[in-house]
Amino acid sequence: YIFFIRIKHKKIIIFNNLSKLISLKYYYFISRILNIKIVYDYVEFVSSISNRDVPVDIDNPKIFDNVFHNYIDKCIVISDFLLEHVSKNLRNNHLIQIPPTMDYESLNQIKLQSTKEKFFLFCGGAAYDDIINFIILCFKKSKSIENGYQLKLILSGNENQIGNIKRMIKRLDLEKYISIDTEIGYSQLLSLYKSSFALLIPFSNNLQDKARFPFKISEYCASASTIITSDSNQIVRYFTHRKSALIAEIESADDYIKQINYLIDNPK
Repeated sequence: YIFFIRIKHKKIIIFNNLSKLISLKYYYFISRILNIKIVYDYVEFVSSISNRDVPVDIDNPKIFDNVFHNYIDKCIVISDFLLEHVSKNLRNNHLIQIPPTMDYESLNQIKLQSTKEKFFLFCGGAAYDDIINFIILCFKKSKSIENGYQLKLILSGNENQIGNIKRMIKRLDLEKYISIDTEIGYSQLLSLYKSSFALLIPFSNNLQDKARFPFKISEYCASASTIITSDSNQIVRYFTHRKSALIAEIESADDYIKQINYLIDNPK
């Protein structure tokens, strides 16, 4: 197929985001034969992904980040951390940094949920149990419950991962206040974003969170709901505390609770 497109259109570019080195080498081999440029989309520091047991298609993650540049022509990076890492091996004119983007106009067409519920919302993988546990504990210790707020968790993951979160909620006797959804349409998800009192996305101080810049943040922004997050490198570059987001000290439950309570006290 690539050969056919190459002959038909003369000039084409291959965009690649595979984190399996042997697959990247395969496309690189094809690109050399057909004289095609490969642009790699670098959005995760691959060797850090196993920190949270996230299933990815990799053969040797510790090698990938240090050698993948040998099999590409140019690179798009999503964060300052990845830019610094790749710039050691690629010239500046072969690199560009682009943050996650979102079509705001399409989200403007999404209607709000017809509900009187007041709720905080987190959306993410159940494998990020450290982040989810952090959110649950902050919600429990904040003024949320006494002021009639709920917490909605929109989670993806396997049965065991979801079960671990459910058991924690039950252990803390929070089943009346926290709901979990695992199967939800994209339009409905965006509608919930727009209907929420605040959208939660704390970060950890680990290598994976230093390197990443979740696409979800651009969805959160487009929804126009308040974002409560942490002062990771990418957040403080793009957001200002109490102007475009509420930003807590990273991994500080006390400060995150403080931001939740501030919003409850100052909803306007």
